[in-house]
Amino acid sequence: MRKLMGFLLMILFFNTQIIGARHFSFANNDKLHGAIYVGQVLNDTTNPAERKNKFAILPFRILIDKIVAADEEAVKGQTSSSELFKDHTGTLELQDISLTNAKLFKAGVTQVNFKGYTSKEFCEILGVEYVVQVLAEITSKNVANTNSTSTNNGNTRTTFTKSYNAKAQVSIINDKGDVVYNETRKPFFLLKESGSYFASVAYLLKRSPMYK
Repeated sequence: MRKLMGFLLMILFFNTQIIGARHFSFANNDKLHGAIYVGQVLNDTTNPAERKNKFAILPFRILIDKIVAADEEAVKGQTSSSELFKDHTGTLELQDISLTNAKLFKAGVTQVNFKGYTSKEFCEILGVEYVVQVLAEITSKNVANTNSTSTNNGNTRTTFTKSYNAKAQVSIINDKGDVVYNETRKPFFLLKESGSYFASVAYLLKRSPMYK
Protein backbone atom coordinates (compact mmCIF):
# COMPACT_ATOMS: atom_id res chain seq x y z
CA MET A 1 0.00 0.00 0.00
CA ARG A 2 2.82 2.40 0.91
CA LYS A 3 4.58 1.60 -2.37
CA LEU A 4 1.37 2.34 -4.26
CA MET A 5 0.89 5.68 -2.47
CA GLY A 6 4.51 6.60 -3.16
CA PHE A 7 4.11 5.77 -6.81
CA LEU A 8 0.95 7.91 -7.08
CA LEU A 9 2.65 10.84 -5.34
CA MET A 10 5.59 10.57 -7.74
CA ILE A 11 3.24 10.69 -10.77
CA LEU A 12 1.45 13.72 -9.27
CA PHE A 13 4.79 15.50 -8.72
CA PHE A 14 5.94 14.96 -12.33
CA ASN A 15 2.59 16.14 -13.71
CA THR A 16 2.84 19.33 -11.63
CA GLN A 17 6.35 20.00 -12.98
CA ILE A 18 5.22 19.47 -16.56
CA ILE A 19 2.25 21.86 -16.14
CA GLY A 20 4.53 24.44 -14.53
CA ALA A 21 7.06 24.12 -17.33
CA ARG A 22 4.33 24.57 -19.92
CA HIS A 23 3.02 27.67 -18.09
CA PHE A 24 6.54 29.14 -17.98
CA SER A 25 7.02 28.40 -21.66
CA PHE A 26 3.74 30.10 -22.59
CA ALA A 27 4.60 33.10 -20.45
CA ASN A 28 7.96 33.41 -22.15
CA ASN A 29 6.31 33.10 -25.54
CA ASP A 30 3.94 35.94 -24.60
CA LYS A 31 6.92 38.07 -23.59
CA LEU A 32 8.71 37.19 -26.82
CA HIS A 33 5.70 38.10 -28.93
CA GLY A 34 5.38 41.33 -26.94
CA ALA A 35 9.02 42.20 -27.62
CA ILE A 36 8.59 41.49 -31.31
CA TYR A 37 5.46 43.64 -31.42
CA VAL A 38 7.14 46.58 -29.67
CA GLY A 39 10.14 46.27 -31.97
CA GLN A 40 7.87 46.20 -35.00
CA VAL A 41 6.08 49.34 -33.85
CA LEU A 42 9.43 51.08 -33.36
CA ASN A 43 10.53 50.08 -36.85
CA ASP A 44 7.26 51.32 -38.28
CA THR A 45 7.52 54.72 -36.61
CA THR A 46 11.14 55.19 -37.64
CA ASN A 47 10.77 54.09 -41.24
CA PRO A 48 13.32 55.98 -43.40
CA ALA A 49 10.67 56.57 -46.07
CA GLU A 50 8.42 58.30 -43.53
CA ARG A 51 11.29 60.45 -42.27
CA LYS A 52 12.22 61.63 -45.77
CA ASN A 53 12.52 65.41 -46.22
CA LYS A 54 11.53 66.15 -42.64
CA PHE A 55 13.72 67.97 -40.15
CA ALA A 56 13.51 69.11 -36.55
CA ILE A 57 15.30 71.71 -34.47
CA LEU A 58 16.50 70.37 -31.15
CA PRO A 59 16.37 72.47 -27.98
CA PHE A 60 19.54 74.54 -27.83
CA ARG A 61 22.51 73.60 -25.69
CA ILE A 62 23.47 76.86 -24.00
CA LEU A 63 26.42 77.09 -21.65
CA ILE A 64 26.82 80.32 -19.71
CA ASP A 65 30.13 80.36 -17.85
CA LYS A 66 30.21 76.57 -18.39
CA ILE A 67 26.84 76.10 -16.67
CA VAL A 68 23.91 74.68 -18.65
CA ALA A 69 21.23 77.34 -19.06
CA ALA A 70 17.63 76.74 -18.03
CA ASP A 71 15.24 74.81 -20.26
CA GLU A 72 13.37 78.05 -20.97
CA GLU A 73 16.45 79.50 -22.65
CA ALA A 74 16.96 76.33 -24.67
CA VAL A 75 13.37 76.41 -25.96
CA LYS A 76 13.56 80.17 -26.58
CA GLY A 77 16.45 79.67 -29.02
CA GLN A 78 14.66 76.73 -30.59
CA THR A 79 11.53 78.84 -31.10
CA SER A 80 13.47 81.74 -32.62
CA SER A 81 15.11 79.32 -35.08
CA SER A 82 11.74 77.88 -36.06
CA GLU A 83 10.42 81.38 -36.77
CA LEU A 84 13.53 82.09 -38.83
CA PHE A 85 12.73 79.14 -41.10
CA LYS A 86 9.15 80.28 -41.69
CA ASP A 87 8.55 80.32 -45.46
CA HIS A 88 12.17 79.28 -46.02
CA THR A 89 12.11 75.46 -45.98
CA GLY A 90 11.55 74.81 -49.68
CA THR A 91 10.38 71.23 -50.19
CA LEU A 92 11.45 70.25 -46.68
CA GLU A 93 9.01 69.96 -43.78
CA LEU A 94 9.94 71.48 -40.41
CA GLN A 95 8.48 69.64 -37.44
CA ASP A 96 6.56 71.83 -35.02
CA ILE A 97 8.70 72.43 -31.93
CA SER A 98 5.86 71.52 -29.57
CA LEU A 99 5.72 68.07 -31.19
CA THR A 100 9.52 67.79 -31.13
CA ASN A 101 9.69 68.58 -27.43
CA ALA A 102 6.77 66.29 -26.59
CA LYS A 103 8.52 63.36 -28.32
CA LEU A 104 11.79 64.12 -26.55
CA PHE A 105 9.95 64.28 -23.22
CA LYS A 106 8.26 60.93 -23.79
CA ALA A 107 11.62 59.41 -24.75
CA GLY A 108 13.12 60.66 -21.47
CA VAL A 109 15.55 63.12 -23.09
CA THR A 110 16.61 65.98 -20.81
CA GLN A 111 19.31 68.65 -20.76
CA VAL A 112 21.18 66.43 -18.31
CA ASN A 113 21.32 63.26 -20.47
CA PHE A 114 21.17 65.06 -23.84
CA LYS A 115 24.77 64.17 -24.69
CA GLY A 116 23.99 60.47 -24.27
CA TYR A 117 22.05 60.37 -27.54
CA THR A 118 23.43 60.33 -31.06
CA SER A 119 21.98 62.45 -33.82
CA LYS A 120 20.84 59.26 -35.55
CA GLU A 121 18.88 58.32 -32.43
CA PHE A 122 17.32 61.77 -32.29
CA CYS A 123 16.18 61.37 -35.89
CA GLU A 124 14.58 58.03 -35.07
CA ILE A 125 12.90 59.36 -31.91
CA LEU A 126 11.50 62.38 -33.74
CA GLY A 127 10.70 60.66 -37.02
CA VAL A 128 12.72 63.06 -39.18
CA GLU A 129 15.52 62.78 -41.71
CA TYR A 130 17.58 65.64 -40.27
CA VAL A 131 18.11 67.28 -36.92
CA VAL A 132 19.48 70.77 -36.35
CA GLN A 133 21.69 71.07 -33.27
CA VAL A 134 22.84 74.39 -31.84
CA LEU A 135 25.50 74.84 -29.19
CA ALA A 136 26.11 78.28 -27.73
CA GLU A 137 29.01 78.88 -25.35
CA ILE A 138 28.78 82.21 -23.53
CA THR A 139 31.35 83.67 -21.16
CA SER A 140 30.67 86.72 -19.03
CA LYS A 141 33.31 89.39 -18.55
CA ASN A 142 33.44 92.51 -16.39
CA VAL A 143 34.51 95.49 -18.49
CA ALA A 144 35.62 98.83 -17.05
CA ASN A 145 33.45 101.67 -18.25
CA THR A 146 35.80 104.61 -18.73
CA ASN A 147 32.87 106.94 -19.32
CA SER A 148 31.58 106.27 -15.83
CA THR A 149 34.55 107.54 -13.82
CA SER A 150 33.60 110.10 -11.20
CA THR A 151 35.17 111.91 -8.28
CA ASN A 152 33.63 111.45 -4.87
CA ASN A 153 35.39 113.08 -1.90
CA GLY A 154 38.53 113.32 -3.96
CA ASN A 155 38.59 109.62 -4.89
CA THR A 156 38.16 108.34 -8.43
CA ARG A 157 35.66 105.51 -8.87
CA THR A 158 35.40 103.31 -11.94
CA THR A 159 32.25 101.31 -12.64
CA PHE A 160 32.13 98.00 -14.45
CA THR A 161 29.54 96.60 -16.81
CA LYS A 162 29.07 92.93 -17.66
CA SER A 163 29.66 91.96 -21.28
CA TYR A 164 29.77 88.60 -22.99
CA ASN A 165 31.93 86.59 -25.33
CA ALA A 166 29.91 84.13 -27.37
CA LYS A 167 30.53 81.28 -29.78
CA ALA A 168 27.76 79.55 -31.70
CA GLN A 169 27.95 76.22 -33.50
CA VAL A 170 25.25 74.92 -35.82
CA SER A 171 25.29 71.28 -36.91
CA ILE A 172 22.89 69.42 -39.18
CA ILE A 173 23.06 65.62 -39.18
CA ASN A 174 20.92 63.12 -41.05
CA ASP A 175 19.36 59.85 -39.89
CA LYS A 176 22.42 57.93 -41.11
CA GLY A 177 24.72 59.89 -38.85
CA ASP A 178 26.24 61.91 -41.71
CA VAL A 179 27.14 65.53 -40.96
CA VAL A 180 25.48 67.68 -43.61
CA TYR A 181 26.51 71.04 -42.20
CA ASN A 182 28.76 72.11 -39.33
CA GLU A 183 29.85 75.71 -38.89
CA THR A 184 30.96 77.92 -36.00
CA ARG A 185 30.77 81.70 -35.65
CA LYS A 186 32.17 84.02 -33.01
CA PRO A 187 31.38 87.77 -33.00
CA PHE A 188 34.34 90.13 -33.29
CA PHE A 189 33.05 92.26 -30.42
CA LEU A 190 31.69 91.79 -26.91
CA LEU A 191 27.94 91.45 -26.49
CA LYS A 192 25.94 93.60 -24.11
CA GLU A 193 23.40 90.85 -23.43
CA SER A 194 23.86 87.08 -23.21
CA GLY A 195 20.90 86.51 -25.52
CA SER A 196 22.59 88.47 -28.31
CA TYR A 197 24.42 85.28 -29.29
CA PHE A 198 21.42 84.35 -31.44
CA ALA A 199 22.56 86.78 -34.15
CA SER A 200 25.43 84.38 -34.85
CA VAL A 201 23.04 81.41 -34.91
CA ALA A 202 20.76 83.19 -37.38
CA TYR A 203 23.75 84.00 -39.58
CA LEU A 204 24.75 80.32 -39.71
CA LEU A 205 21.21 78.98 -40.19
CA LYS A 206 20.60 81.27 -43.16
CA ARG A 207 23.67 79.79 -44.81
CA SER A 208 22.74 76.20 -44.11
CA PRO A 209 21.33 73.87 -46.78
CA MET A 210 17.99 73.84 -44.92
CA TYR A 211 17.34 77.53 -45.49
CA LYS A 212 15.78 78.09 -48.92
